[in-house]
Amino acid sequence: MQTRTVTLGGLGACGLRASRHGVRGLVPRVLVQRVLVQRVLVQRGRGVGSLAVAALLVACAAGSDKSSGATSGVAWSTSSSGGSTASMGSASGGANGGANAGGAGGGAGETGSGGLASAGGAGGAGGGANAGGAGGGANAGGAGGAGGGSGGGAEVLVFGGGATSLFGGELKGGAWSSKTIAGGTQHVVGLAFRNDGIAAGVYRDDPTGALTFLTHDALGWSNPQAIAVGVTTQRGPAVFGGVAVDAIFHGDDFKHYFASYGAGWSPIAEPVTPPNSAQSFGPTQASITGIKGDAVIAFTGDDAGVYVQERALGVWKPAVMVPGSSAALGPTVASTGAASELVLVYLRASDHQPMYSLRTMGSWSAPLSVEAKSYSDATPALLGRTDGTALLVFRGLDQKGYATTMTPGKKPPWSPPQPIATPNDALSSTPALALGVGANSAEMAFVKLSDGKIYYSALAGSVWQVPVLVGGTSLSFVAIASAP
Repeated sequence: MQTRTVTLGGLGACGLRASRHGVRGLVPRVLVQRVLVQRVLVQRGRGVGSLAVAALLVACAAGSDKSSGATSGVAWSTSSSGGSTASMGSASGGANGGANAGGAGGGAGETGSGGLASAGGAGGAGGGANAGGAGGGANAGGAGGAGGGSGGGAEVLVFGGGATSLFGGELKGGAWSSKTIAGGTQHVVGLAFRNDGIAAGVYRDDPTGALTFLTHDALGWSNPQAIAVGVTTQRGPAVFGGVAVDAIFHGDDFKHYFASYGAGWSPIAEPVTPPNSAQSFGPTQASITGIKGDAVIAFTGDDAGVYVQERALGVWKPAVMVPGSSAALGPTVASTGAASELVLVYLRASDHQPMYSLRTMGSWSAPLSVEAKSYSDATPALLGRTDGTALLVFRGLDQKGYATTMTPGKKPPWSPPQPIATPNDALSSTPALALGVGANSAEMAFVKLSDGKIYYSALAGSVWQVPVLVGGTSLSFVAIASAP
């Protein structure tokens, strides 16, 4: 089953680096919150002397939490203080079947039931995937129809955050619904689906700093709640969806922690620490993706080098440096289904020009420029696709959005960056990307600087469709996810 993921901008990080002379650059001066346990005061270290050759060191880099149209005519409805629920569709069951065949299944509604079986025919199939219809009954010995699927039935979700409000939007069956959610955040937000169709939005609650989440299922958006008592983060988390929704977040002690939402949150605040080594930490947030069921994070070190670290079978491996990398902010990383297993993009330290590197058979290529005349002030958003291509969107120095596609084997690999909309308005943050639904090759959401509202667009072929206003009030950041 193909996993739908979310990519978002504004992520930086810090991590581990190999050294022949030992461990240095230990811990920044911060009030450390040992997540879930206690708070202790940690002073910046000057080094602890020589350890074994090739010891890993904890390193930090200057970073920033600054992150920065679907087909027209789509119906949209909004609400506040609870909001409207998603459009439910037909609730009727299928018609009775004849003597041989069972009745047709119910529609895609929340309570559609299967048709009865006539004269021994098999019962009709149950309702669609929104909430699952009941199986059809059996008449004269016919078998009852199967019940409908589970999950929310949403095709695309958006989740937005601003200082004074949160916002959730749902696209299903060509229609949209939305909900204004109590709360607020001034940091990037994350959103991803599990493979079972349940989605989780994860964010930093302001002003408490609590790592907070809400879910979306057949009943709509849940109320937000902390993932656990005492778990805080100083910036917005990054998430990736699969069997579970995996999250990487930046603790108040500047260290990186991993959490995973399956049946519940477990682990909750796992230190990113390889065996017999120090925990990864730094001044900004890491990014996350997945490969072969395992989590992969990317971050920037104190020497401005970019590092990648994997979690396999519940154990973190040592960080690996991308050769020749030098980043101004944190990188973004995505997985693909081609020979190039991973693609990574960061802004070059010297001029903020987007650079990329590919990992093939475990080895990273030397970084190259995405496009010689492109520059950005925020970490871009990156979407890897199973055909090996990758889509990159970034906010230029003019605060407007631009998109480019990487095609392996093509020269040059990246297409010329194009505006994401006409007119191409200034953005509050980096746009968010998700895999396309149906004939779309990608889904995108962004927040306009002028009105603080979310807009949605789909990439049909190579053309971005006219953006559609989704809604929201005084928002700054947005995440988007497409159903598996």
